[in-house]
Amino acid sequence: MNVFIKNFGCTSNFAESQSLAQELNTKGFRCYSQGWGEDSAPFRNEEELLFVSECQAIIVNTCTISGDSEILLQKKFAEDIRKIGLSIPIIYMGCSVKNDRSSLQGAVMPKNVLFCTRREIIPFLKVIKSKRTTSLEIPLPIQSHPENSWVLIKRACTKFCSYCSCGYALFRESECVPTQEIMRQLKHLWASGCKTAILSGPCIGDWRDPAQPSFRFSHLIKKILSETELNIGYLELHPKDITEDLIELLRSPRISKDELGIPIESASDAILNRMRRGYDKRYLDTLFHQIYAAIPSVRISTDWIIGFPQENKSDVVETLDFLEKFPFSRIDVYPYSKRSGTPADGMPQISATKFKTHWELAKGYPSLRKTLHFLFDWKQIMGNRSNGQSF
Repeated sequence: MNVFIKNFGCTSNFAESQSLAQELNTKGFRCYSQGWGEDSAPFRNEEELLFVSECQAIIVNTCTISGDSEILLQKKFAEDIRKIGLSIPIIYMGCSVKNDRSSLQGAVMPKNVLFCTRREIIPFLKVIKSKRTTSLEIPLPIQSHPENSWVLIKRACTKFCSYCSCGYALFRESECVPTQEIMRQLKHLWASGCKTAILSGPCIGDWRDPAQPSFRFSHLIKKILSETELNIGYLELHPKDITEDLIELLRSPRISKDELGIPIESASDAILNRMRRGYDKRYLDTLFHQIYAAIPSVRISTDWIIGFPQENKSDVVETLDFLEKFPFSRIDVYPYSKRSGTPADGMPQISATKFKTHWELAKGYPSLRKTLHFLFDWKQIMGNRSNGQSF
């Protein structure tokens, strides 16, 4: 039985899906987990599309952090599945299922849909397998980077930003994977032919060994570089977790310079303070000057949230001016989404009209047109919300 896993969201999801695919393959299924790429593209290549056409089930690993963007992406994926004429069960798992199921149910096709936890997936698939005919043994798609592998080093977020549900609604305490277990996995990957490990999890930069809290992320990186031959791939780091000793380690030729993810979310001190990000614009300015000075060839991507509570035009202009100062390789722009149970949910929200003005201001900024990436336009975002609803 062929099973395809579609991934949305952060590196944690890709690591979890990779682990699930490996487990399913040991239990008699032929499972393929989609690798890293553009969220808006349903399939990475023709091989994936061919494999999906012969699948008996699709698993969608969802993400709740980006809110409106996530729901719009889920709608688009459901439409893409309908367009290619597939009528097979689609199993939704992950953060949106845990925290925002009602919005997800409204976004996806009403038939052949299941919502479940990871532990429920295998029993569901066994039932589906018992009712389906034998699938064609077509080749599994080839990953775009087959020698890369995801390694989960941390579960749950410890930052408690005012707008994010990860700390407030989804998890109650962080769990860091012990050094010994991480090193065991890495050495096994190397023995299996893996060349590059992608360390994953929410805000991995504040990882620390559970048994020895003074052993932090920079120490782990140093240990990996000294005790294995693996390269370290894409890293996404919270700005507050990037220390001078970590910047020095990032200069290693075995750590990817192709893309370092550092989500700033804003460069307005007023917004950053309400977001509870733990830094201000001056801190960011110093940080990026340090990184680019130490590693001139590095490609840094970042994220920006527009429409945060009490946001003014000056906050948008301040962030645009900051982003213009540095050679970011990519800036992903997301609309702010209200999250029940978070501090930002109780803050005064901006109007839809104001959001449109801010969104269009950013989209039309001449010097950043090639760098800013908007998954949707403001009309699509507003169409996903109640008519006239505040943000």
